[in-house]
Amino acid sequence: MADLPPLLDGQYDSTHRCQQWINPEGPLGGPSTFRCRGPSNRWILDERFVPYLSRSGLLPFARMTSSPQLFKLDPCLLTSLVDRWRPETHTFHFRWGEMTPTLQDVSMITGLPLCGIPLVLPPARASWKEDFEQLMGQLIPRTRTDKLARGVPISWLVNFIDFPTGVSEEVVRRHLIAYLLYLFGMLFPSGNGEVVNPIFIRLAEHIALPLNNVEITQYSIGSAVLCQTYRGLCDASYRRKKVSSVAPILCVYYIFLQLWS
Repeated sequence: MADLPPLLDGQYDSTHRCQQWINPEGPLGGPSTFRCRGPSNRWILDERFVPYLSRSGLLPFARMTSSPQLFKLDPCLLTSLVDRWRPETHTFHFRWGEMTPTLQDVSMITGLPLCGIPLVLPPARASWKEDFEQLMGQLIPRTRTDKLARGVPISWLVNFIDFPTGVSEEVVRRHLIAYLLYLFGMLFPSGNGEVVNPIFIRLAEHIALPLNNVEITQYSIGSAVLCQTYRGLCDASYRRKKVSSVAPILCVYYIFLQLWS
């Protein structure tokens, strides 16, 4: 095995994926380029959603992601950032020093709200699938292996993109819930596949409350995105424990991290 570079420490870096760079001939081989999951910014914002998004603080972010053009992700760039991430300090170690994304970066790049109560969501109910199907009026398809989905499939949510004008507020809110879950799938990609974690269903329902309801709570979603970024980078920086033919998954809000870099 090759000697550690001067900036690395044998004790602290024994589990870092940089070991696969140092010893590419080892049992795990060299490190792989990460895969990116979650929806892309292809869902155009419907103007009927604007009042709901405005009071929740999500309108600037929705406007930013409402583009017919696909944002091109660079998995190699994101992978190179992971290789420079230090879980002990939550910073990137570059040649010129340490840097890290901050709450100000989240606010300036994404427009997500920082004010509000912390986004601490309760676990999904055991009956979340049946309840959500009843709410949306459509059945969620099973997986290829005929198992229950671990979340709301993103490919299923796109069925709610188009809906006619002149419909009731209840129908608008139903499509808004699908749109919100699409946004949350972008902000908080899941390691369980191309699905949205069901814990976000109740948050989407809360934001889609009738407009005459003045008790809606605003959440600090920007803070949650920064926490997710730190956690995703920390999880990704650990080297594999076994050989796998499938590339590892990076679970962060990719557009934010790429624009920040």
